[in-house]
Amino acid sequence: MSIETTEGKCASKKVLLVPSVAISALAVAVSNTIVTLLLLEMASSFQVEEGIAAQIRTINAAAEMVFASLAGFLAVKYRHKSLLLVGLLLISTSAVGAFLSSTITMMLFFSFLEGTGTVIVTIMAFTIIGDSLPVEKKNRAAIWVVIAGFISTLVGTPTINFIATISSWRYAFLLITLPISIAGLFLVIRGVPNPKLVEPKIKVERKEYFRPFKQVLSNKSAASFLVSSIFFTGIGNAIFVLAFFRQFFLVPREYIVYIILVGASIYILSGLLTSRLANRVGVKSLAITGALASGILIMLIFASSNIWMALFFNYLQTFFTAMAVSSYPCLALDQVPESRSTLISLNRIFINTGGTIAPAIGGALLIIFSTQSTEIGYIALGLAYGVMNIIAAFLLYFFTKDTTKQIPTQPC
Repeated sequence: MSIETTEGKCASKKVLLVPSVAISALAVAVSNTIVTLLLLEMASSFQVEEGIAAQIRTINAAAEMVFASLAGFLAVKYRHKSLLLVGLLLISTSAVGAFLSSTITMMLFFSFLEGTGTVIVTIMAFTIIGDSLPVEKKNRAAIWVVIAGFISTLVGTPTINFIATISSWRYAFLLITLPISIAGLFLVIRGVPNPKLVEPKIKVERKEYFRPFKQVLSNKSAASFLVSSIFFTGIGNAIFVLAFFRQFFLVPREYIVYIILVGASIYILSGLLTSRLANRVGVKSLAITGALASGILIMLIFASSNIWMALFFNYLQTFFTAMAVSSYPCLALDQVPESRSTLISLNRIFINTGGTIAPAIGGALLIIFSTQSTEIGYIALGLAYGVMNIIAAFLLYFFTKDTTKQIPTQPC
């Protein structure tokens, strides 16, 4: 009888695990969408320049970088479920704090908390998926965590805009981020495997904190995967593509919103298709195909002579980029299973590094070549981004293993 009860609880947790991590990821994505969409309103509210208000994103990114490094150490000592709950609590606290902030300094502080919560939630969500689900299910679960960000853009953008229009940007945090993060807390408590069912952690010696980092970085497949994350530009292309549409084809700002919403829809559809193909084709093949096609298409976008051709290549590129973005986390899950959380933490750092380098390269090329003509500047940018994505695909193809087909099915 006790065995049947345990199996029932196990099955119940399996049902709730994916929704719990997906809702947690949605809380992260919604908070970032609010800041992106309503930055000007925040600047006006605090009576500061837009450049000063933009430091909200800078502080947020800095917190992510710092705690992406620390998360690998924290995961050695503390339960992954406990860390996920802490991350959600930080996001909930930051939402209330943003609502109550009376100065830009207070807002920056709570943005730091949000960034800390964001990186902890993201890393632990993927780690828990890798630890708790059999290989045939973990790919789809990981992709749902990725899709949550695109759902935030598609559904959250008009909702956030509506709330800000009838009230204030503050209520977007209170009425959207806070309820979603609290829902995530309850779902994680119920849906993520109970730490008591896992072998309790013993006292950890200092050298044990560094052992997982050595395991990851000395593994050729894992190391090549991390380096490829720097070169894969992912959705970072969007900022220059949208600027290209506005500057070169004179697309009005209100039309850009529709371009973004259509793109978010394509991201979701591509992610769903990728989840269906992941176990049949293999996530490595999908990641390589996505990165390679994305690299070729980004060059074609900036070489387009009219808006319709550019839009066609843009949406095609969006589809393949989403395929790669959805596949990358799946490929990371079992590269070094015994040091999974450390690899995911390091991957976050490498992604952020690439996210810093790519815009710097793109901006520099625009400045250098735009002295001749705007068209040449964007073509140079497209070539650079295209080559970076092709290098990412090359590294995955030759040096990274598709371990998703090698890991045996795990028990609950």
